[in-house]
Amino acid sequence: MGKPPRGGEEILGAEENGSFGQDSGYGYLREVRSIYERIMRILIDTCIYIHFAIDRSLLSRDVLAMLTDYDNVICVSAETPRELVIQYNNGKAVSKYWKSAREMVDAIQNDYFIEILPLKEEHMKTYSELEINTAQHHKDPSDHVIIAHAITEHLPLITEDSKFEFYKKQGLDLILNRK
Repeated sequence: MGKPPRGGEEILGAEENGSFGQDSGYGYLREVRSIYERIMRILIDTCIYIHFAIDRSLLSRDVLAMLTDYDNVICVSAETPRELVIQYNNGKAVSKYWKSAREMVDAIQNDYFIEILPLKEEHMKTYSELEINTAQHHKDPSDHVIIAHAITEHLPLITEDSKFEFYKKQGLDLILNRK
């Protein structure tokens, strides 16, 4: 038996066989709820995206399984493309894999089917209230924006940065890539 569809295909199938929208008790609602419960939205840190796109051997088996499970919706914060463009323009390793910064940004959605979540006012409010991990000298503002995004959206965040553990007490649902 193959993997269940990514989501929505079962509803389309119901429409084709004439059962879509028919009053069959709560069967249709149960089917929609079942599809929704299988879908997990996950936010990934920039380093995890880079590993996923360039060298998957740097991902743990569990993290790779989550990222390749079609029932999951993988997301990055809008901060991630900004970080990638900076790295590309500074000649970092990512510049070897794409012909232009634009191609690199387009690849996030077009090649890897990762959703780019926009930054909104509520994310910046969480960011403004975030207690910073000064004990471990965690001063990266991009990390703080991504953490605030995950906390605000109530999304689990996958990273390999152990400094993120500090933010769990502020509501961060953290998944560490331990390779």
